Amino acid sequence: MNRLPPELREQAARARLIIFDVDGVLTDGALHLGTDGNEYVSFHVRDGLGFALLHHSGLETAVISGRNSEVVRARLAALGVGLCYLGRNDKGPACQEMLEHFDLAPARAAYVGDDLVDLPAPFILAWLIILLADSENFCLFLELFLFPV
Repeated sequence: MNRLPPELREQAARARLIIFDVDGVLTDGALHLGTDGNEYVSFHVRDGLGFALLHHSGLETAVISGRNSEVVRARLAALGVGLCYLGRNDKGPACQEMLEHFDLAPARAAYVGDDLVDLPAPFILAWLIILLADSENFCLFLELFLFPV
């Protein structure tokens, strides 16, 4: 059973690019610091199939993350992510650059985020923002207020 309203399904079907945040979206949000000074994050193995299905359906994938880490870079490469902006917290301008890179209008992209730093993306990609169920409450409120479905 599909619970999405038909107009939302139609908008989602137009997407050619899905932009993801990393921390809390592709990871569980925890950051482990080792006594060796290294940072460690956990990724879910199921993301591999999800990204493979997105790519198989012809969608481009991209990532914007404030974290610039070799572990994150390696995981994104393994997932086949087409464009990665790491060490970037300016999500709005980064989204705009990605749209230009792929030569897409905002209506052809979607953004998946979970935190306050992800909020500039809706002002660039105002038609389809995907927030995780455990997103910050403020984000969920603002999403519903600014972009009612």
